[in-house]
Amino acid sequence: MPFHCAILLWLRAPMGLKRINFEELPDQFCEMNERASPVPGDERDPLIMAVRPLLARTQLQERPLKCAYDADVHGWSPTAFHAQVDGLGAAVVVAATSSGAVLGGYNPEGWIGLGEDRSSNGAFLFTWPEGDIKNTTAFKLAKVGGPNLAVIDNPNSGPQFGADGLSIPLRPRGQERVVKSKLGPYYSRLPDGGRSLFNKADSRKAELVWLKVYVAEARGVEWRLEGITWKSTVSLQWALVGKVDVVVGGGNNWRD
Repeated sequence: MPFHCAILLWLRAPMGLKRINFEELPDQFCEMNERASPVPGDERDPLIMAVRPLLARTQLQERPLKCAYDADVHGWSPTAFHAQVDGLGAAVVVAATSSGAVLGGYNPEGWIGLGEDRSSNGAFLFTWPEGDIKNTTAFKLAKVGGPNLAVIDNPNSGPQFGADGLSIPLRPRGQERVVKSKLGPYYSRLPDGGRSLFNKADSRKAELVWLKVYVAEARGVEWRLEGITWKSTVSLQWALVGKVDVVVGGGNNWRD
């Protein structure tokens, strides 16, 4: 069970007397029917407005979002990507191809850039193959084959969902904008059996025109362990408790 989920249950029943209801916890599965409602501030960014309904039953469902990484601003490289997103927790990747598709994925575990494979049943991909984010509903594609390899957290690569579900390596020498997608082994295929997130103009490889990553507005917490400074993935501040910042990934920070 993810650390933040265990802490959430403890806070609701600190003596351990309440039966665990996993359906109350975020990111235990990919919700395919419910749609998340807008959050104040979403209207300032059309991309947030478009992806918000997809975030039902996720950590980000009711949290204001901010753009942490914009490849055109921060750079089309793995170094720039990880410098902006590592340690910030759950995130939404959104990108557009030169043929007009708007696509992306939800990473419940976030990135830390230590070369780990992140497991999750709550991760998913999405696409508007024709790019109409205002008037059409995205196809939402759940993780399949179990939670393993939901996200590959490679410090030498950009976002990667599954071995090949959505791969944006951000390789240098003219390959920075290359994106690949193969649906089926790790993420569901499109309803019509389509095997990539792209439209018919592309097959399993395309070129990006822009790439962004959104995270929760709240900052994480840093703490030191054996001389190493670690960042939290998410800081969950509970107004009801008022005394503790619960840190996803370990540790807590008590306040007077």
